[in-house]
Order: sequence, then structure tokens, then C-alpha cells
Amino acid sequence: ASSFLFSAIASHPQVLPPLKGAQMKETYCYHTSPLRKLMKRAWCYPFVEPGENFVTSDGTVYYATNPSVPYSLVEDNPHVKVVFAVRHPADRFYSNYKFSFDTYGQKGSVDDLIDLGTAEHDKFGILRNLLLSDASDEELINQYYNGTFTAGGALAVLFMHSINFPAILHYRKVLGKENVLVVSSDQLNTRDMPKVRSTLNNVFTFLGLCPFSIPDDTEAAL
Repeated sequence: ASSFLFSAIASHPQVLPPLKGAQMKETYCYHTSPLRKLMKRAWCYPFVEPGENFVTSDGTVYYATNPSVPYSLVEDNPHVKVVFAVRHPADRFYSNYKFSFDTYGQKGSVDDLIDLGTAEHDKFGILRNLLLSDASDEELINQYYNGTFTAGGALAVLFMHSINFPAILHYRKVLGKENVLVVSSDQLNTRDMPKVRSTLNNVFTFLGLCPFSIPDDTEAAL
């Protein structure tokens, strides 16, 4: 969903793509690993003159799992807008498991990994119990970013990217709810292109862009 949405946004005539990064999408410019350098931003994005009717874009998925990123984003641009493209956590988990089967398959089945990763006294088991006990947003965010996960680093990545609601809470607290939009993968199903185009124009409005209908060749590429 994130690649689909980023490609659609990048097709808008007011949106300038990054200058570097995987598939000209993920720059990692604001990620803390490696440490952000003073001039790194200039290497990542085209320069936009004040008053020019353009915006730059970045689709780095790992920003969501790094708590420092929204602070860096708003420091550079107080008017920054962030769009989350989300899937059902179970669907996201299974899709990532299949995509990286060489890594995860040897560790066990999907059910085995879910049981392992949500053990009662491990990071995501504690997160689940906090949610069920109506814990505060701050407690959920802290557990998500700072809780200790003993079941393995690779598995932690799988869970962090599949369970994204604490990241959304964090970004909304740092940037303001009005600057964070959540789009469901169900809204981006290309079997219903009128719905997709309606969703995209809602996204464009949120980003302060003019209405735009993605061309047929962009649709095919997506």
C-alpha cells in the first residue's frame, strides 16, 4: 500500500520526487542510522524556491518506527504533512513473512512467530495487555518504541511494521492530528478505480495540492 500510494502522489504535477533512495522513494534522510548530516537534506530533495507551487516527497517506511523522525521533520518544516498507508496487521504480517520467507520461514510458521512475538511478558504481549487495559497513549507509545523484545531482532522488525497504530499516535502528538492522515489499503484497491481516485484527491487536498486524476499509464504502473 505504501508503494502504491507514494507512486500515485509522486505522479501529481506539483510533487517533486526525491533525488536519491531506493526506487527514488525511500531516502532515509531523516533516519538516525546513519546519523543525519548537516547537508544531507540538500542531497535528498530538490530545492524549492519560496513561493513556488511545488512540494517534495519521501516514502521511507522506516520513519514510522523511529521516534525521533517526526521531531526532525517538523524542525525542518513546521508545515510538514505525513500520510500513513496501513493494512490490517495480520495481512501485513503474513505478506511480509511470505516476502522474506528465507529469513522468517526457518524460524517457524506464521502462527509460531505470532505466538513467540506476543508472549505475555515480551514487548508486544505487554503492548497488547496495555491496549486491553485502556492504557494511555503515552504508555502505548513508550512500550512500542522502548519496550524490550527478546524474541529476536528480525522478528521485531516484522512486528513493528505490522502494528503501526502507536506510531500514528506518536506522529499525531508531535505534528498535530491535522497534519497526519491515515489511508487504508482497502481505499487503494485498483479493482475500484473510482474509489481510488476519490481517495487520492482527498490525499491531494490534505497535502494542499490541486485536484488531479492519475493518468491511465500511472494506473497500470501501480
